[in-house]
Amino acid sequence: MFLSLACLYSCAASIAEPPNKGDAAKKPVPVATAVATQKTLPIQVRGTGTVTAYSTVSVKSLVEGQLTGVYFKEGQEVKRGDLLFKIDSRPQESALMQAEANRAKAVASVSQAKADYSKAIASVNQAEANRAKAIASVNQAEANRAKAIASVNQAKANRTKAIASVNQAKANRAKDVAEAKNATERSQRYTGLYNEGAIGKDEADQIRTTAEAGKATVAASSSGIENAQAAVKAADADVENAQAAVKAADADIENAQATVKAADADIENAQAAVKAATAVIESLQASVSAAEADIDKAKIDLSYNSIFSPLDGRTGSLKVNQGNLVKANDTNPLVVINQISPIYVAFSVPQKVLPEVKKAMNGGPLEVEAQIPNSTSPPVQGELSFVDSAVDTTTGTIQLKGSFTNSGGQLSPGEFVNVVLTLRKEPNAIVVPTVAVQAGQKGPFVFVVKPDKTVEIRPIEVGIAAGSETAIAQGLKPGEEVVTDGQFNLIPNAKVEIKKK
Repeated sequence: MFLSLACLYSCAASIAEPPNKGDAAKKPVPVATAVATQKTLPIQVRGTGTVTAYSTVSVKSLVEGQLTGVYFKEGQEVKRGDLLFKIDSRPQESALMQAEANRAKAVASVSQAKADYSKAIASVNQAEANRAKAIASVNQAEANRAKAIASVNQAKANRTKAIASVNQAKANRAKDVAEAKNATERSQRYTGLYNEGAIGKDEADQIRTTAEAGKATVAASSSGIENAQAAVKAADADVENAQAAVKAADADIENAQATVKAADADIENAQAAVKAATAVIESLQASVSAAEADIDKAKIDLSYNSIFSPLDGRTGSLKVNQGNLVKANDTNPLVVINQISPIYVAFSVPQKVLPEVKKAMNGGPLEVEAQIPNSTSPPVQGELSFVDSAVDTTTGTIQLKGSFTNSGGQLSPGEFVNVVLTLRKEPNAIVVPTVAVQAGQKGPFVFVVKPDKTVEIRPIEVGIAAGSETAIAQGLKPGEEVVTDGQFNLIPNAKVEIKKK
């Protein structure tokens, strides 16, 4: 592999003059020639590479059980998602049913807990309603007490008024008694005067009537005293009744306040029941979530009983036959699948080529050809897809990878191939076989065959070399014929005989 002209062998330190030019002129020198051509010259790096799978998967079982089915043949091409193996699923199905039953039980418990929670909320509401009712009873009892106190005050006022009436009645009676006494004494005196004939009958009757009226007035005054004293007794009874009503109201207030305290205690108890029910619901909902997680895990475990191909590829040899017991994550895989479309070819190039490779990659993907040795098939076309991050210090090379579609399956993992990496293409290059280029004291040159079958030495400027061809930057024109074999026997203007190809 070369990017520039490889080692050119010197034909001589200098071009020596032959001892006898005449003999040389008479005898043509047999040579092989080639015509300088103008064409596009690919700049390539050549090497040997190894075909590697694009992806390799070791298929293993994630569950333990009996292998009940194998659904491919060794070496078969499989697609992503194709069924490969089946493992006895009865243990996983049982675990799934158990997990679903646990979830149903947990859901039922949550429903019961929610019912208890609703009941506790209803108890809180009822207790709050009872408390409101008890507070209303307290307010009513306090209103009744206030009314009873007002009744006491009114009864006391009535008693005071009745006592005043008694006193007034007694004063009136005393006055009436005195007047009645006077009237009686006067009547007795006037009766005596009448009997003596000192006064007339009418006057005596009038005085007697007045005395009798005074007695009636005294009787009426006594009755008024009795009535006033009865009013006092009635007022005393009203005071006692009103005071009893106050005591009853006080008792009602105490009872209503006790009911309020009891309602407060009921509210606290009901709220505690709500909190407890909430905690139970949360705990049971966590149990439901755990049961659902168990269901998901059981479903996942059940899905592991059917093993599908994770990629498109080719299966290797079957490691475990149907009927055998397989282990979860066993060291040995059930089968190995290699993805061969696309596929990689790994190869190395000298580190001195790396700058040219990186420069060429800036212009886009680089073409890579892989040729199977001793194969008559055309090279497989691909492109460069990977350049390693470090140079191997032991070999002075760096690893590259080419990616190939390999749709026809020409390349197989592990196969050795000849690799050609095309860095760029030089258009309109004047190209001659590399063996035509010679090295002299003044630089490289070629022997050019003139029309008269003599040769001349033509100094040239060498361009790039690719494979067995070298580009000539200056010194040659397309169509000129150059010597490719027999240069050691040539001198300027020597006659040549072109060998038949």
